[in-house]
Amino acid sequence: MRKILLASTALVAMGVSAASADISLSGSAKFTYNSWSTSATVDGATGANTTSTSLENDLTITSSFASDNGLTYGTSHSIDEGSTADGQSMYVKGSFGEIRFGGDGADAAFDTSADVADGELNKSIGTGEFDGDSAVADADGIAYFTPSINGFAAGFSTEDAGSSSKADKTGYGASYSQEVAGASVKIAYAVSETADNETDLNNGVTATSVGLTITMGDATVTIAQNTKKDDATTYDHTGTGIGISYAAMDGLTLKAHSKSADDSKDAQYDSSEAAASVTYTVAPGLTANLAYTDSSYTTDLGAKTTGSATTAYLKVAF
Repeated sequence: MRKILLASTALVAMGVSAASADISLSGSAKFTYNSWSTSATVDGATGANTTSTSLENDLTITSSFASDNGLTYGTSHSIDEGSTADGQSMYVKGSFGEIRFGGDGADAAFDTSADVADGELNKSIGTGEFDGDSAVADADGIAYFTPSINGFAAGFSTEDAGSSSKADKTGYGASYSQEVAGASVKIAYAVSETADNETDLNNGVTATSVGLTITMGDATVTIAQNTKKDDATTYDHTGTGIGISYAAMDGLTLKAHSKSADDSKDAQYDSSEAAASVTYTVAPGLTANLAYTDSSYTTDLGAKTTGSATTAYLKVAF
């Protein structure tokens, strides 16, 4: 509390009157069981059935301030145990929109994926799966987002790769939302561009995402197309998919999706996946989930791998 008061005093001295401040703490612990079977070599054994368990702990601290001159600003600090995906960010919002430092870039903010089924922590097929369906990546740089004007919003972001690489990232996207015949309809488009990491290399990557999301009552349908290609034109993946989510009753949510991907540079490349999940809120803050995935992947060399996976988890969140 003393730190908050000192910060408020400093803001007043600069001519910014802090009207309110809020700091919140949230987190979760999740125990997951995975079981999968694949026709490819796994852990040195062809066609092996494999299982694994894991415990994941997440902790997020957020601060939010509001000033009398209309500005809102804050920070987010996320700690993900056993992961390199820990994230920190800060933002400033006003009538001009939002400026964000760190966190998701504009590409990730407007990305649409048909991957709606929960619980796919360990896919049935490891490498090469759906390069075209989850192509737009997060950025950890500077982003600007416009305010929503009559349902339209847009954003732009940039991330510097550092002194040892030229692979800077640029992301941008836009969306339009509207109520149509009692349904909420959203159309979104996103682009992620990564430059070549060296002057004499032609390995930059461009990814796009276009999606349609329709929500009516307790049901949501998502249709998405995602692409990913490299500057050297060695691959040009396109993934399409559809996902459905339905809140069947209090605490029970059913989800399913189906998607496929191909490569216009190689007729042998092919990938498909179908998944379904059931999530149930046992008690406030306690969630159980069961998911099943069936997938097939054919490499650019014509080698085909098929497999399935079952994932179950129990999660406590606060």
